[in-house]
Amino acid sequence: TVSVKPVQPRLTDGEQSTTVNPWGVKNIKNYIKKTLHSTSVPVEEQSQTLSDQSDPLEESLAKDSESSTGIKWNSTPDITSKFSSSHEERHISLEFADDTSKFFCKMYYAEEFRKLRESIFPDGEDRYIRSLARCVKYEAKGGKSRAMFLKTFEDRLIMKQVQMVEITAFVEISPQYFQHVSEAVKKERPLVLAKILGAYSIGFRNAKTGRSKRHHVIIMENLLYGHNCSRVFDLKGSMRGRYVNLDPKKDTKGDVLMDENFLEYIYYSPVYVWPHSKAVLMQAILSDTLFLAKNSIMDYSLLTGLDEEKGELVVGIIDFVRPFTLDKRLEMILKKAGRSVLPTVVYPDLYRKRFLEAMDRYFSPVPDKWTGLGSDIQITL
Repeated sequence: TVSVKPVQPRLTDGEQSTTVNPWGVKNIKNYIKKTLHSTSVPVEEQSQTLSDQSDPLEESLAKDSESSTGIKWNSTPDITSKFSSSHEERHISLEFADDTSKFFCKMYYAEEFRKLRESIFPDGEDRYIRSLARCVKYEAKGGKSRAMFLKTFEDRLIMKQVQMVEITAFVEISPQYFQHVSEAVKKERPLVLAKILGAYSIGFRNAKTGRSKRHHVIIMENLLYGHNCSRVFDLKGSMRGRYVNLDPKKDTKGDVLMDENFLEYIYYSPVYVWPHSKAVLMQAILSDTLFLAKNSIMDYSLLTGLDEEKGELVVGIIDFVRPFTLDKRLEMILKKAGRSVLPTVVYPDLYRKRFLEAMDRYFSPVPDKWTGLGSDIQITL
């Protein structure tokens, strides 16, 4: 992602800069992203580099076209979906079949997502499709998610399997999501949400064996693309069950740690940020979590990566497709019974409040020449 790095305050003549641990001060990336290139390589140079690589997809297109004479295609707007959205005509269902199986792919808000990708994915639809055509399965190390993950060959995009309730909830709030992201990009407003670039239901049914499978997936940016992060944390602002025990005998680089691990880490190595960077980060979190709370979304996290080589803090809100449904309400009540500590699952507004307070505590601003300015001024009316 091409991101505008926070500008360090200029020092006046004779003024000395604050001396801090060089790995302590982090430039925060992602919250002012405009595109999906999170690398210092210029866009033109990066596009050329990618285009120079051999493209097995293109090499196989001719063979596929020759062997596809027995495949029947059908592409129509979907107006028979189980979803209650009033915008069903915005979804497209594609079906095709061979001698044994029938395959299908449903694209939710196909045109809206295409327009969104135009504004934040500069390489265009061809590159987006080619990336998805060459995915590999990978295991997300650490964390508690049991979802299936796929990553594109160049590491830029991630395909995540979601539950039916999650894809349903996201489809319901998609119009608001498009408006929220588009306005932020247009007005250059800080945005910390990890961008979702597409939502699909895919599957097949084999007529001979009776075997069938269906998956609901979302396509999102890989926040850590172009970064070599020594530590990665999944932060929710809760201390309940938020610790990952690391095996000292194994290579734990890349493991996703949690809130208690983060507090343990910053006790010895505080994560400092510039005051103006902290202000922009909190402004973005305030705006994005307000959007999520208004749409009854909770249980999201701030994915945080520490890239010490570049001296950057990579952040982004992830897992924001989980609504506060009846099962989550019951889980909250059961976990809260007889305990003084709030459970991880709480009402969206309360979850947002706890999340904001925790993120404000986690990242410490570095004192600069403006620190304390005006604190001794008293105004008498």
